[in-house]
Amino acid sequence: MRLVESKISFVITGSYNDESFKEKYFYPSHCFRSKCLSKLDKTLRSFGKTENISEEKPVISDERKFCEDYFERTHVRKPCRRYSVSLPFKTKYIKIINLGDSRSIASKRLD
Repeated sequence: MRLVESKISFVITGSYNDESFKEKYFYPSHCFRSKCLSKLDKTLRSFGKTENISEEKPVISDERKFCEDYFERTHVRKPCRRYSVSLPFKTKYIKIINLGDSRSIASKRLD
């Protein structure tokens, strides 16, 4: 366990292992404890002001939105638990890029 001073209070960090909390699939990994629960609301509001947490959604560019939508449509999770996503190509560049017969040329160079 480590005691770390933050802008609003002290934070205790570290691992905690208690066998009584463990169940078949439940492992608590995060815990928040306040000495005085009546001050919890005030503490959280102070944290929000300190960290500049706003309720407004950030403005997302069209390109970023396209990438997020593309990820949602094309990602898969493999049996090895890794994600696989196809690379997106910008449609305005596809007409400019002409790869031609680069695969056969590359395989000849590797042989």
